[in-house]
Formats: sequence, C-alpha cells, structure tokens
Amino acid sequence: MKSLQAIPLLLSFAVLWAFTTSAVPPGVVVGWGGNVSGEATGISTWPLFNGAPAAPDNAWATGAVVVAGQVLKDVVAIAADDSFSLALRADGTVVGWGSNQVGGARGSEGPVPPPGSGPVLVGGQPLSNVVSIAAGTSFGLALKPDGRLVAWGRNKVPAGLSNVVAIAARSFFSVALKRDGTVASWASIPPVESVVPAGLSNVVAVACGGDDYERSMVLKRDGTVGVWTVGIPREEAVPPEVTDVVAIAAGGSHSLALKRDGTVFGWGFNADGQATGVPTETPPDTVGFTSGLVTIGGRILSNVVAIAAAGPYSLALKRSGEVVAWGDKHYCRGVPAGLTNVVAIAVGRGYCLAITTNPAPFANKK
Repeated sequence: MKSLQAIPLLLSFAVLWAFTTSAVPPGVVVGWGGNVSGEATGISTWPLFNGAPAAPDNAWATGAVVVAGQVLKDVVAIAADDSFSLALRADGTVVGWGSNQVGGARGSEGPVPPPGSGPVLVGGQPLSNVVSIAAGTSFGLALKPDGRLVAWGRNKVPAGLSNVVAIAARSFFSVALKRDGTVASWASIPPVESVVPAGLSNVVAVACGGDDYERSMVLKRDGTVGVWTVGIPREEAVPPEVTDVVAIAAGGSHSLALKRDGTVFGWGFNADGQATGVPTETPPDTVGFTSGLVTIGGRILSNVVAIAAAGPYSLALKRSGEVVAWGDKHYCRGVPAGLTNVVAIAVGRGYCLAITTNPAPFANKK
C-alpha cells in the first residue's frame, strides 16, 4: 500500500501545499458507533420521531455509509464532529450526512430534527473544486486549491483570510494554517474569542479538540508541538518526549502525536486510557496529566501512519491498513470485524469513520 507509506512524508511537509485528492486512493466510507441521526452510516438507527426515547444499545450501528439510497463511493477524505459527517470525493465535491441542523450536513438547513444527506450546497450550488474538509458543531469548512475557504452552517470565514493550506475544526472553533506557516483561529459563536499565541510560526499542520475544554494544536517544522486553550493565547507545557513528530490529533481532554518512527505518544486526561492506552487515575489538575507511548495489550503501538481522536477515544491507522482503537470502548465500541485496507480515519462524538478499499464485509450492514 504505497499510498499509506507516503502519508508521514506528506504530513511532514504539509506547509508546501494542502492535502490533495491524490494522497489517498478513493474508497468507501464505513462508520460505526452512535447513529441516532445517521451520522455513522447515513441511515438513522433510531429515528427521533418514533415516539420512544432513544435506547443507547439500539442507537448503535456499523455499515458502509449510504447516501440517497446508494453506498457512498470514491471518497478521499472524511470529517466528523458531533452529529453529522462530511466526505470529500475524488471529483472535488463534498457530501454530508446525519443531523442537518443549521445546515451543517448539507449547507442549507433542512427539516429539524430529522437527518439529511446528500451533496453540500452553498449558495444553492453544489460545492466543488475542494481539496480539504473539516467539521465542527453545526458547520463545515472546505479548502479550495487557491487557498480560499468556504464555510456553511454556523460559521463564517474571517474577512481577508487567504493563502490557507490546511484546516481543522472541532466544536465551535476553527483553525487555518497559512502558506507562510502562521495560523488563524476563530469561533463560530460570538462573542467567544479564539486567539493564537503571539509569535507562533513555522507551523506545518493543525488540529482542534476539546469536550471539557477547547484547545488547538499545531505541528511545527522542527517536529515539536504547540498546544493552547481557546481564550488563553499562550502555549501550554508539552511533555519533553514530544519531538520528531509527523502528525497530531486532539481528543476531548487528551492529545496525540505520531512520531516519525511510527509510534504514538499521548498525554492528557487518561482515566479510560485514551491518551496512553493504559488507564490511569492521575488528577486532572496535574500539569500535563498522564503521558507516555501508546501501549496496547502490553506492547508499544508501532507502524502507525495516521491518528485521530475525539472525546475519550483514539484511533490509529497502521501501515498494513489495520485500525487500532483505545480509550472508552463504550464511546464508539470496538473496531468492526473485517475492517481492512483502510486509508483514512476520523472520530466524531461517539462514532468513527474509515475509508476502505475493501468494503465487501459491510455490503449488507446498515
């Protein structure tokens, strides 16, 4: 799988240009976990108007994502937040599914609370010519090849923002990496402010996270990582072992760094093992919380090419196309049996997504 082997190199030099559709081979999206609005599979497991309260065990689902009655194909990138998902197709168009409150999934607001799915429409026209996507609470972001951003739902791109090469979003906040290595950040709900630490530069990748507290992460050109809490424009202390990093991910209260050697270092709140793979009860007021290399079943996780996180849950994609999960297993439940040949991963609030080039095991699952 040569495309997977190229991922760390791509991330290391992300500042040279944005994610392109050629970086990941097109595939089918498989979702698993909470699915009340159809955010995992495109088809709601527990319709909100069925006259009964949603039972947690009946709200879970696993399957290939279905949009407008068809399995979603030719996908090269995915994004997830709390109740809807986005997919970037190889032709540069964007598709959304799940809750469409304030137009987050589709660009134009549909019936609420029933879910909606289909192409994202902006200004009444299908969104196209997109190279990267991100999703926050009730909003989506798309990056165009010329460095312009398009926002829909509960978000608005700051005036004058241009020359963007990478984007990230979570909850009510967005971060954009500019071609010159500087970063812009903004909130989707005023008067909440999102400011960037003074002097932040030489950035090559960005990430957003937070359930208990919103924060942003950056990967710097020298392989180190910066983290700051939204509203507090100064970088937090990062464990000294966080060096030689090629990719980053932020969960609810924990952070992950993929190192060049294929191992993953985690730090932060770790009661469910979401940071390091091994649960600890370190008090959350301790600077840095718990930290260490992610260890699964007594062995250090290795051969990783991509990472993702949200809430108390983490995912890693291995060079072999296998997905590994750790943290609160009730949050998304375990990785589905038969999931192989994965080329991209994402985590939302209580559910997960993966692009696979081998969707056969999920053909009959909804």
